[in-house]
Amino acid sequence: MSKILKNEDGLTLIEMIATLAIFSIVILFFGAVIGSIGKAFSIQGEKIEFQQTANDIVVQINQLSKIEGLYEKAGYLGKFPATTSSENPWQTNQIISVFDSEAANQKPIALSEQGKNKIGLTDIVDATKDSGKNSNARFYQLKNQDYKIKIFQQKNKNESLKTQFRTPNYRDTFTIQTSVTILFYKGSIDFGHYIKNGEINLSGRGGIEEEESTKILYSRKAEFTYRDELKAKGEIPGEGRW
Repeated sequence: MSKILKNEDGLTLIEMIATLAIFSIVILFFGAVIGSIGKAFSIQGEKIEFQQTANDIVVQINQLSKIEGLYEKAGYLGKFPATTSSENPWQTNQIISVFDSEAANQKPIALSEQGKNKIGLTDIVDATKDSGKNSNARFYQLKNQDYKIKIFQQKNKNESLKTQFRTPNYRDTFTIQTSVTILFYKGSIDFGHYIKNGEINLSGRGGIEEEESTKILYSRKAEFTYRDELKAKGEIPGEGRW
């Protein structure tokens, strides 16, 4: 019996503790690796969501921009229309209406206002008929409730360009350009800080994309053009430019 006990093999307490420690380290390592992989997949999934949402918005705006009478409704028919209001339709009206779908009045989101997690998008004609019911609107929402969508529209950006003689560069005088920027961001951005003379500084020096880069998740830019053949033929007055 004594001989059998002396020949018995096994692990000591110290060896068992060392084995468990090594096993725990291995488990922690693989856990960290799996966590990193999961985080990478999550980030990639969000990026794909932003890209797909932006693509859908661009496609819809492109379709809406071809609606007859849309540009005239947005104040494009003569750049300087006579108005008794202090607001100039050329500056305030856009061909696309972006509104807070959760708000009762569904009014367009102001330039200085925060973006929304869920937005509605339609054309200006639909937004102004039937007391602004936005009957033909489509809606876009991000899965993460902390993320927001903000859409900026700018008319005729080329008008700010000057020739070598410092005169306005009208380029194709019968073509209207609407530049659209779709911004996905988190937190809060003081958009009013970047507005000057009714225009917002997006990509310029000291603009939103430069100063708020830590909050911006993704952005997409697109341009839509409209050529007014009636004005080009001289059937509508406008001094040859918009």
